[in-house]
Amino acid sequence: MSNSPELITDLTQLAQWVQAQSDDGLSVGLVPTMGALHAGHLSLVKSAAQQSDVVLVTIFVNPTQFAADEDLQQYPRDLEGDLQRLQSVAKVTVFAPTVTDIYPSGKSPATNIESNELDDVATRWEGEQRPGHFLGVTTIVHKLFTLTKPQIAFFGRKDYQQLRVIEQLNEEHRHNIKIVGCPIVREEDGLAMSSRNAYLTAAQRTQATAIYKGLQTACSMANNMEMAATELQEVVQKQLGNAEINRIDYVAVVHPKSLEPLVLLDRTEQIKQIKLGAIILVAVFVGNTRLIDNIYIPPINP
Repeated sequence: MSNSPELITDLTQLAQWVQAQSDDGLSVGLVPTMGALHAGHLSLVKSAAQQSDVVLVTIFVNPTQFAADEDLQQYPRDLEGDLQRLQSVAKVTVFAPTVTDIYPSGKSPATNIESNELDDVATRWEGEQRPGHFLGVTTIVHKLFTLTKPQIAFFGRKDYQQLRVIEQLNEEHRHNIKIVGCPIVREEDGLAMSSRNAYLTAAQRTQATAIYKGLQTACSMANNMEMAATELQEVVQKQLGNAEINRIDYVAVVHPKSLEPLVLLDRTEQIKQIKLGAIILVAVFVGNTRLIDNIYIPPINP
């Protein structure tokens, strides 16, 4: 087991650390998190350790990506526990700034992202259900990219739309960072790992397994027969309904790049696109806990 990671808590320390890595010619792999680390986060850190000389894990519960009625105050925070969990991975440094460090006067116009900078990828699905969410996400990621100057950054594919938004941010702002989307890490019963799973009761925890079961069923059907997007969405919705998950923000079969809903196409075109590859996105509430998940339908060779 490695020693406890180095902890950086202010911007001056961070700037010195970043300069030292540059002076030594070391590549930095960035893993941005909001803490409450679980095995999914650790898989990102391990990937970063394999692909970078040094790893920088940021732990910051970003207030600008939470709406007024969301769980900012309740979001789990455990810096000491997070540092202990990171001991299992070598060459890790942690940057855990305060809100004042990141938003010194509530705003920092030079690095804030404006709504007109977000395109359709950010405005549908999560963008529609959580207005302002991706403004907050892109603002904090842009700030972290600017402050930490990594060569490579790692994000989980569970937040698939977020990954696509960050890829666009990286391209449009010319950060020239390699963005790596890492596989979803799941519990033994298939539930996607999430810090918010801690909110679930035992009964809700069982109920939530229907999300991935529905996604798996739909993906399997798409791989084995001609299925339109509308039909695949109904398969997932039926599985959710059977588990009495009735508060559904969306179940959507989408284009993997643009995230455009395939149901807007006629049935023949839906089937054609699904054979070229698609993503099924899901966002539901189990009790009062909002959970998201997705599955990739790989291209089918003719």
